[in-house]
Amino acid sequence: DEFRDALEKSDAFATILAAGKGSRFSSEVPKVIYPCLGMPMAAHALSAAKGAGMPSALVVGHGKERVLSSLLPYAKKSCLVAEDQLRIGTGHAVYVVSQTVPKDYP
Repeated sequence: DEFRDALEKSDAFATILAAGKGSRFSSEVPKVIYPCLGMPMAAHALSAAKGAGMPSALVVGHGKERVLSSLLPYAKKSCLVAEDQLRIGTGHAVYVVSQTVPKDYP
């Protein structure tokens, strides 16, 4: 798949954590897609990874469909999407990515 192919050309990948509810952020709009300098907040991280030629893994959860429709236009085609259904913290979100990345990745 495209993510696996991108991994073969890179020695790392960016993990963008976009699953949380942002409970301290008082807005109906999920924090990760709140507008910041003309684009959704987490899109800056996706754009930076894309500009660096680095594959990325996007962890989604709260507001998944809205987050994906807002952020995927800023990602590379090879962006891996992992869903964190439990949303119990950063460590678990990274674990979810580790279980989604191809098993033969170092």
